[in-house]
Amino acid sequence: MCGYGVYFFGQIHREDWAAEDEAVRTAYAKTVLARAEKVVPFTLDSTGMVVFGEDKLGQQVIVWVNGDQTHTEYARDAKGEHDVIAEWQKRVPGGRLLRVIPGKLQDTYVWEIFYKVSEEGSDHYYYDYYRFKDGAFLETYRLTLQ
Repeated sequence: MCGYGVYFFGQIHREDWAAEDEAVRTAYAKTVLARAEKVVPFTLDSTGMVVFGEDKLGQQVIVWVNGDQTHTEYARDAKGEHDVIAEWQKRVPGGRLLRVIPGKLQDTYVWEIFYKVSEEGSDHYYYDYYRFKDGAFLETYRLTLQ
């Protein structure tokens, strides 16, 4: 019984893993990335993957991969995830953080923060965007149910 569960899990995630593998291969071929540590998808204005890792000197790099196009940032040159979360917590006290990922909004590389706020007995969901380089707040999108 357990074997079937593992098989079906693998079948379900096969395409996701293939896309992650392709993003890592592209990042290795076109950037300074020497060791991949984590891959996360992004789906804002376009769909792609963000690869976190290191260059040959062990410096942390982040690579956005969209098809065969790449963009690389050194972590030291940008606001870190924890710094952006701290800024968000100042802006949205009482918000419940659900997810933080890098992405690309129009032509700007961003941190996307997905969260919910409970107000008057109901939950409201939001996306906040912060510029990746300096952590400057850009905008908020509110999800609405129609």
